Amino acid sequence: MISSSIINGTSISVPNLNQYVAQGDIFARVFGYNEEAPETNYFSSGLSSESTSSLSYSEPEYLQFKIISRSGFLFYNWEIEIINPNPYNVVVTYNTKMCFGDDAKNFTNLVDLETVTILANSSKIVTISANAFAGWITASIDYTYWSNDYRKITCADGLNGNLTMNTPNHEYSDT
Repeated sequence: MISSSIINGTSISVPNLNQYVAQGDIFARVFGYNEEAPETNYFSSGLSSESTSSLSYSEPEYLQFKIISRSGFLFYNWEIEIINPNPYNVVVTYNTKMCFGDDAKNFTNLVDLETVTILANSSKIVTISANAFAGWITASIDYTYWSNDYRKITCADGLNGNLTMNTPNHEYSDT
């Protein structure tokens, strides 16, 4: 049984880890594991029951955005690549419509939310629709770290026809 806190990036030993490992991913009870929402657990992947007796836990990095394309006239729809720079899968919630700055920064007053899983060191392309004069995009990762709940919010504004953003990655973290 593990009885101490896990420090960012620190490896810990788990007795009989092989009973907790299946197909390279941890899926059973270990310290801090949330069985009701397994997507909120951030453990290193690539574990195997034959050779591993430790695992590491680290706080997630912020998501990144890249504009893939723009379509429409006057009010635009955007194809946005949401990039997960983490070495583990993350569950991302994003607003499917453009929103206003304070709502994007605080991840509040958003009613067009969708959730996707993005694999480790991978990305997913999503469509963000026009929303009158709103000009921000936003996405977040919710996670538990040291028994506290956090949200890492990545948002951007200034999207333009050159497929660039004036302020590409505003990063905010609820504590």
